[in-house]
Amino acid sequence: MPLSPKMDTAGFLTRDPEIWGAAQAAMYKENYTTFSEKNTQYPRTIYAAGFPGNDTPQGAILHQFANDLADLLATNITEYNISQHWASTGPKSVRDTPLTEFLNLTYAALITKEQIAFVKEPFFRDYAAAHDGRLPYVDPAPSVRWAWGESQPDSILDDAIRNKTVFMNWFNQKVLPKDKDPHRCSSSILLHSESTGSFGRRDVYRDPPTVPFGWTLSRISIFSEAPDSVYPIGEVPYSSDITNHEESLPVTVDIMVAKGCDGLIPRLAQELVGQGILKIPKTGGSILGGEVLF
Repeated sequence: MPLSPKMDTAGFLTRDPEIWGAAQAAMYKENYTTFSEKNTQYPRTIYAAGFPGNDTPQGAILHQFANDLADLLATNITEYNISQHWASTGPKSVRDTPLTEFLNLTYAALITKEQIAFVKEPFFRDYAAAHDGRLPYVDPAPSVRWAWGESQPDSILDDAIRNKTVFMNWFNQKVLPKDKDPHRCSSSILLHSESTGSFGRRDVYRDPPTVPFGWTLSRISIFSEAPDSVYPIGEVPYSSDITNHEESLPVTVDIMVAKGCDGLIPRLAQELVGQGILKIPKTGGSILGGEVLF
């Protein structure tokens, strides 16, 4: 279900960046710039945040991609730590509060309070009216989140919106501001990764769902409203104790640009495919295709 109108934007899961760019242009219409010029201007600053070490298989893939991107754009990679940057340049009134504390409740408050108002309450009301006052069954994940949200004062939503806005304004001014040149649009590119070839087991019982407190790099985009898209860049081998065979797990890179510059990301992907830095993934068991056995 939609998690929060303050954060969510419809997007696409595609393999071909040409189709991706066309689909986004069709969906976002006047809110989207395609950057279809033959010689598009790209940002000359590239930040890399939270990459694994270059001495790991997944880290080597990510660092190689970053270096290839930097070579293509005739620039260098700058290692970036958003927590340190916040501590030194964040608004004076809150910079001494770490992001892990400042934004700890923000995501949980937004999704629970807004889901309760926009999903739970009207759905429960309509369900009860249609079924003699009965209440519907709810999966454990939303159930535990809604219960927490209902136990909190309404003011927690105002606090979450305020903290999200403070972070958004800082990020869009200090980290990924727009470039003065509209043909370049974004002053910088920020790379991070949320998929580094880790294996999520499905043959063991998991812990019960909990309320999603906390802060990670994956929440930069939804709090800042800057676009974040994912390129598949490789795979790492995994010795499976299920198939008794060496399998492949995907490694991806998240790429962010300034708010309003969404069209730069598929345009850059098209360029990277043309240069052989990215490959269009095939369907199947791996990025190269094959039967799905794992």
